[in-house]
Amino acid sequence: MGYNARIVKNRDQKSQQMATKKVDKMRKVFCAALLLVFLFHVDALAQAYGQPPYLVSPDGQYLGNLGSKYDPNSINNPYGRYGSKYSSDSINNPYGQYGSQYSNQSPHNPYANQQPILINPNTGTSNCFGGSPYGGC
Repeated sequence: MGYNARIVKNRDQKSQQMATKKVDKMRKVFCAALLLVFLFHVDALAQAYGQPPYLVSPDGQYLGNLGSKYDPNSINNPYGRYGSKYSSDSINNPYGQYGSQYSNQSPHNPYANQQPILINPNTGTSNCFGGSPYGGC
């Protein structure tokens, strides 16, 4: 392989890597935006009906509610048990069982099949809290 061929091959590899990084970044931004829209919608529902929806893991562990950032049990409260990025019971802990992007029980893992369950106590409905195309809940 000649010198020019190696340069072209390296350039193609670098452009492929950059394209992959851009797609990954766009996917993360889209998921974050979707989650924010969902949280604002849920917060409006909670204010309208009284009790905020809450999360439960498939093994029955309570993971907090989707209330305001002032609610001590809310996943939106960065200082509370369920919203802190340091708490083992928080979906916001990137190293915890329920918040890691690698955990099978995390809404942040796009391949998980045991995401938390979102329960709305006002309507009695429940849904998966996560976006895995591989099923779960």
